Amino acid sequence: MSEQTDVVWTAEEIVDTERVRRYGVVGGDSNAIHTDPEAAKAAGLPAPVAHGMLTAGIALGHATRWASENGLRLTGYDTRFVAPVYVTPDIPARLQLSAKRTKADRLDISVAVVTDDGAKAVLRPLRVYVAPRDA
Repeated sequence: MSEQTDVVWTAEEIVDTERVRRYGVVGGDSNAIHTDPEAAKAAGLPAPVAHGMLTAGIALGHATRWASENGLRLTGYDTRFVAPVYVTPDIPARLQLSAKRTKADRLDISVAVVTDDGAKAVLRPLRVYVAPRDA
C-alpha cells in the first residue's frame, strides 16, 4: 500500500460527568479532580478533567471496530496528551475524532474537544498500529 492520507473514519462522542464517574469506578481512579468542581479548582484546574485514558480508550474503541471490519487487528499505539478534557455537570465535552490511514500499518487519529471557540486537540496524534488479522 502506498502512503495515503484519506480519512477512513470519523466519530463524535459526548463525555459527561456520569461517563467520567463510571470510568473512574471501573479503572480504580477515584481522584476527586475528575468529578468534583471544588477539588479540581483546589488543584489549579478550571473544572473537573476527564481521565486521559478514557479519552484514548474512546478513540481506540473506534479504531478497533474499524480494524475488525477491515480484516485487521491493533498491534499497538502511542500518543501524547497535550490538553485536558474538561467536563462539568452543565457542559459535557464534545469530542471529534478523525482517523487517516497514513501507512499500511498505521492510523493517525486526531482527537479534539469542540468548544464555542472551535476544535482544540487533546491528543497529538494517537498513532495506532495495525496488521492483518491472520498475521
